[in-house]
Amino acid sequence: MDDQTFYVCPVFNPDGLYNSIEKGISQRRNSMNRDDDEEGKVNEDGPDDLNADGYITRFRYKDPKGQYVMDDKDPRLMLRLRKGEKTDKERYSIIWEDRDNDGDGKRGEDSDEGIDLNRNFPYGWNLRDGNPYPMSEPETRNVYEFQIAHPNIYASFHYHNTGRLIMFQAPPERPRQGQSSEMSQRFQEMNRRRQEELKKANKYAQFFDREVEEKYQHDMDVQTEIVTMGARILKNYRPTIAGLSGQAHAATHYMLGAYGYLIELWGSPEFEADENNDGRVSDEEYLKWIDTELTGEGWISPHKVNHPDLGEIWIGGSPKKHLRRTPPARYIEMEAMKNAQFVMYCASQFPRVTIEDVNVTPVTEEMYWVEAEVKNDRVYPTSSDRAVQLKRDFKDKISIKTSQNISVVDIPGESTIVDQTNKMEASQPVTKKPAEFRLKGKETKTFVALVKMNGSKGWLEFKVDSFYGGKDTQRITLLKK
Repeated sequence: MDDQTFYVCPVFNPDGLYNSIEKGISQRRNSMNRDDDEEGKVNEDGPDDLNADGYITRFRYKDPKGQYVMDDKDPRLMLRLRKGEKTDKERYSIIWEDRDNDGDGKRGEDSDEGIDLNRNFPYGWNLRDGNPYPMSEPETRNVYEFQIAHPNIYASFHYHNTGRLIMFQAPPERPRQGQSSEMSQRFQEMNRRRQEELKKANKYAQFFDREVEEKYQHDMDVQTEIVTMGARILKNYRPTIAGLSGQAHAATHYMLGAYGYLIELWGSPEFEADENNDGRVSDEEYLKWIDTELTGEGWISPHKVNHPDLGEIWIGGSPKKHLRRTPPARYIEMEAMKNAQFVMYCASQFPRVTIEDVNVTPVTEEMYWVEAEVKNDRVYPTSSDRAVQLKRDFKDKISIKTSQNISVVDIPGESTIVDQTNKMEASQPVTKKPAEFRLKGKETKTFVALVKMNGSKGWLEFKVDSFYGGKDTQRITLLKK
């Protein structure tokens, strides 16, 4: 907290949250007055909680053309018939809980669902998913304008559900021109083997088959290293490159130059309930997990209800809202702790610029070369590759201040070689005007000043100022031998 600022927006979609908590509706969109069925009325036929239990869930009803039958082993489950399969069992259809409120013969066709907020941001926006136009909704516009007004935001974390994914913004992929399908398959096989070799040394290691331009390579390397640690911290979350279709984290990275992450929380309890380790949770495994670990809480047992349109129906035979989209109560603290740790890890790797060492080399009795090593020991650079390309980066600066008896000599050019026996070690000169630079992650640069001292003793001080990497100073005393 001494070094970083955290801005927290606890609820991005208040309408969806309200409908989820108060009405039991799973709603990723916001709410608005809409006449979906064009009958001159708005929102008159949305989902209905028929049995007033606080959940909008599925119900089954007898239907000669239905595609479901009751499971003989466990009547809580319904089995879907294969196409063309015949059966002597009672057939059922399964639909979501609602009724025909406006008498038009349709159910649930005119709800208050509005715009998909995570398709309403400007980058990658399209009319089909994010209508009517980019940032048309106050929720998205407020978030984006807040980020513009706070250029100190270095990275953003957006929390969704469901799927247990660490979705990150990667640089744009470089077009692969003139590559045959055979060559493409060969590269894929090489990359698969490379990933296998990496995982032999570190089971959490990540490798992404994505070629980027050189100007974006550091961003790709940084994100790979960050989500590799994310896979270790979050354990059963899978890192993957995120989409671009009008999403918040895409606009954050591609338009503002900040790093962006979308975390898909929770999901199907594969890690907890997959007994045979086949990568999926069967209905039987799901129910066993509910019965054993949740002591039965979380499953809606089928029960009879009189439907105003269909007569006798059975509501239930499905999990409650907090099992699939969000963690059950006993898992909430664990999920929150892991995700908080990932954010704290990322923050710990934000750039930190320090002056590591200052060395003096006499040239004459009055002239001295003074070299300063400036280091960023963290994973993230002082500005992202994307910010540099957008010209939204902040230049790091190093300046020199001296006692009155020391003067700084102007050095022409962009680099200077102090040690003529090692011409590969060129340093950036610091003169009366501060030198500007950028440090990549875990990078050290050397800066040099040529000074002239009158008298036998004086002092000089280097100061580095980085918008994201902080400030540091180091003063030395210069003595004439």
